[in-house]
Amino acid sequence: MLKFAATVELTSHPDYYLCTHRQTHSQVVITTRVKKMVDQGQWTDCLPEDLEEVRNLRELGFLIETEM
Repeated sequence: MLKFAATVELTSHPDYYLCTHRQTHSQVVITTRVKKMVDQGQWTDCLPEDLEEVRNLRELGFLIETEM
């Protein structure tokens, strides 16, 4: 199961979320769709571009793998 790292701060905007990694001070913009999928753990309607966004977030340390 994936979740946002404890060091990630999420700021909501109308059509997206700004994610700030407090340790590295890096920032990324994610879609509200991906935020919802991560929060709810619902991957059934995941599109290829969503998977790419998730892969990038994992590589940058914004998302971490957890046990169920």
